[in-house]
Amino acid sequence: MLLSNGSKEKDYSKDFRTYREIDNFAENFITVSLVNDKNGDEIFGMCGLSYGGIELPIIYKALNKTATDILLLKFSKGINGYATKHSVEVRNFDVSDYGGVTLFGFNPNKKYIIADDNLLTAKTMQLAFNTFYDLGIKAQGALVVRYPSINRVGQMFMKNHGAVDFNYFFDYIQGLCFPSPYSFRDEHDGNEYLDSLGIFDVNRRKIIECLYKNHDYSEPTEVSRLKR
Repeated sequence: MLLSNGSKEKDYSKDFRTYREIDNFAENFITVSLVNDKNGDEIFGMCGLSYGGIELPIIYKALNKTATDILLLKFSKGINGYATKHSVEVRNFDVSDYGGVTLFGFNPNKKYIIADDNLLTAKTMQLAFNTFYDLGIKAQGALVVRYPSINRVGQMFMKNHGAVDFNYFFDYIQGLCFPSPYSFRDEHDGNEYLDSLGIFDVNRRKIIECLYKNHDYSEPTEVSRLKR
């Protein structure tokens, strides 16, 4: 309902990047299925983090018909994007200082699992846990599709970044079935987050070709062109 209601007046592509996640659907489905099976009869609310985790609670709901509480969390514009998220000091983070967050489907009486696609520096996930704490929501743990691969270890040593405590893997943090697809970070480039091998453009090209083939291509979308 959210995406269809009033979608003609507003472009949601920068809030909910559905197109860019299509190529990873199989990995997401496998991971959510395994976590769902592992938890057995225990039902949680599921919160997906915008951008990468928005489809995970939907998959969870499709797999588990008894799940009734799905939630999307989108940070305010003050902490959107990699650079601004990493400029936030986790220990002093106060959600009210950044204009709050946008919540959809929120039920404070439920126990939630926070879901995202990648876990590189864990900064976004930690901010989400801090937000849940500030709002009085019970977070039972995390569901993450991909674990951080060796080509991003250098990023964890950048100022104000970090890495998740591996002691939480497979218990508090469930999933972690696939390596992160991010390419090697070019330390000599001015852009600290440059996708130097063009991994995302490979996926973008596939989607553009598919849209052309099915006569659905349209310029006013985030996949209307290749970045490089």
